[in-house]
Amino acid sequence: MRLSEIMKRLEDIELEFENGGVDLERAIELFEEAVKLYEESRKKFEESKKRLDEMIEKLDI
Repeated sequence: MRLSEIMKRLEDIELEFENGGVDLERAIELFEEAVKLYEESRKKFEESKKRLDEMIEKLDI
């Protein structure tokens, strides 16, 4: 999943909470999904940062 897709899904989850009417079981499911998406986005960010650091190092900046 692309980072933009992850962010969109997180926004959708937030809206579902804001709109109310979420029972406890659904709230737990949404929270679990959000945590997984957060972990995935953090991993993608770290991978991107590593790639950028490697490119900058090659440029000897």
